Amino acid sequence: PLSSVPETIGYLKSLGLDYGWGPTAVAEWLLEHIHVWSGMPWGLSILAAAFTVRVGCFYFYVQGADTTAKMRALKPIIDPLNARMKMALNAGDKEGTMRYRRESQKVYKDMGIRPIRHVFAGPVLQGLLGFGAFRLSRGMADIPVPGFLDGGMLWFTNLAIPDPIYLLPLLTAGAVHMVARVGGETGAPLQPIQKKLMMYGLPGLTILFSWWLPAATQLTFLAGSVLSLLQALIFRQPRIRQALNLTPLYKPPVIRPPTIETRFAVRPQQPTAGRKPVYQAPSSSIGTAPDPLAPPQQKEAEKPGFATKLFTQAREAAGDMFPDALVRMTQSQEKQRRQRLKKQAELYEARRQAQIDEERRYRK
Repeated sequence: PLSSVPETIGYLKSLGLDYGWGPTAVAEWLLEHIHVWSGMPWGLSILAAAFTVRVGCFYFYVQGADTTAKMRALKPIIDPLNARMKMALNAGDKEGTMRYRRESQKVYKDMGIRPIRHVFAGPVLQGLLGFGAFRLSRGMADIPVPGFLDGGMLWFTNLAIPDPIYLLPLLTAGAVHMVARVGGETGAPLQPIQKKLMMYGLPGLTILFSWWLPAATQLTFLAGSVLSLLQALIFRQPRIRQALNLTPLYKPPVIRPPTIETRFAVRPQQPTAGRKPVYQAPSSSIGTAPDPLAPPQQKEAEKPGFATKLFTQAREAAGDMFPDALVRMTQSQEKQRRQRLKKQAELYEARRQAQIDEERRYRK
């Protein structure tokens, strides 16, 4: 019987789990050595193996976090070049397309950025080893390995069958959602569409494709997702980024759209003794609009209504009591508006001048 086979190095191959060479063989070698040398049950050995793989890939994730931060900081320079390249491509200008592409590549080269090598090395390596762990855990559950029958923990003691209460897939989906919310594994902010897809689409797919898998595979997914979340939170800490010599996270300036402000002035009220306020209907003819602050004109055929009389008296009372306060408030609002517009203009000029200087330097 399988239970009589001693758990030593080569134990899994003796059970028929021989994957030759590749990521699955690497995952088998690592998991088996951790289990045999530490004496931990298979559930804890899976967690330890996931942590070991993450530590081994951490250097590549550090490089990816630094490169991603640099690329985001260069967006004000790269985006105009990409827009011009797209326009040249749509216009059939092959020479212009190649020129703008070379300029973009030169910007990355001058900053020491290699997107394919630095950004994707960590996720690709992690993905290969994760695929190997997926195949291995399913193979061990299909036999099943004797230690899987009671090698779990908490409510999922049997690793060869799915989680009986489906909590592992739900926890995995929640961890994936939080990873997207904090900016992915590198800690850098994501694009809005990409962020929504990862926050809601990917967790749904995680539940859909993992609820029927054995608990060993579900535990593998959960361990990887939780470690990704911890890594993302670490990379968002300024002190840790400084200790790792990473580029600070770039936050684009918030440019507020211009606002329309209404200015008003209070004119001295003319004496109204002996005069009754009369409502004047708006004119539909083309011409100069009547001044709303001008005294009402007397009409014999019209009498003011109660609402009109009340509004007119309230306006006159406000004008008599608070003219100076209203004037000061208007002047303060005008001063704040001018300062805000001046600051926006200075920011725009500085950004535009920096872009012009960069374009001149690259053309040289």
